[in-house]
Amino acid sequence: MARQPKPWFREDRRVWCVTITGKHHNLGRNKKEAFKKFSVLMQMPKQRQPVERNSMLSTNSSTGISTTAQRLRHGACVKVLGTLFNRRSDF
Repeated sequence: MARQPKPWFREDRRVWCVTITGKHHNLGRNKKEAFKKFSVLMQMPKQRQPVERNSMLSTNSSTGISTTAQRLRHGACVKVLGTLFNRRSDF
């Protein structure tokens, strides 16, 4: 079960903050104003991103490789190339 959002005081910056649906909000330094802003944020309708149901499982008809496999392969290539370029600068 997800936690209910509630304001908390950030000591290092001396401000009130809250995290709502994964997004961090700075509510300000004044506690009363921070709780007012928090109540306004909580009354706003939640914005949801539409999810395409079969986007992760779709396949390329010519090769039969799933889109997920292609994404994973691309990510692995980017990681390897990034490592190679970092090593190249050591020469």
